Amino acid sequence: MLQIGVIFLYINAVFALLGLLGSIGAALFALIYLAFTVAYGFAGLGIANEKRSGYRVGLAVSAANVLLSLVFLVMYQSFTTLLSMVLAVALLALLAHPESRGYTRLWFH
Repeated sequence: MLQIGVIFLYINAVFALLGLLGSIGAALFALIYLAFTVAYGFAGLGIANEKRSGYRVGLAVSAANVLLSLVFLVMYQSFTTLLSMVLAVALLALLAHPESRGYTRLWFH
C-alpha cells in the first residue's frame, strides 16, 4: 500500500511541476503548484527513506489535494476535475490505510 502511495506521490509531483510550468503567468496558481510540487517530492522521498515527517507531509498534502479537488469539482463540474478528485481520494486512502499506518508506526523514525 505504502509503495503504491509513494509512486502516486512522485506522479503527482511531476504533474504539479507541469502545472507550475503551464501557469507561470498566473502568480497565485504558480505558488500553489510550487507548494504542491515541493510537498509531494518531500513526502515521496521522506516515505522512501522511512522518515515519519515525510509520511505526515504526505497525509497533509493529499488531504489538501482532496479539498482543493472538491472545490474545483463544485466550481467547474467537469470530467477532468472528477477524475482528479478520484485520484486524490485514492492517494489519501493508500496513505491512511491501516496497513500503511501500522508500518509507519513500527518502522519509521
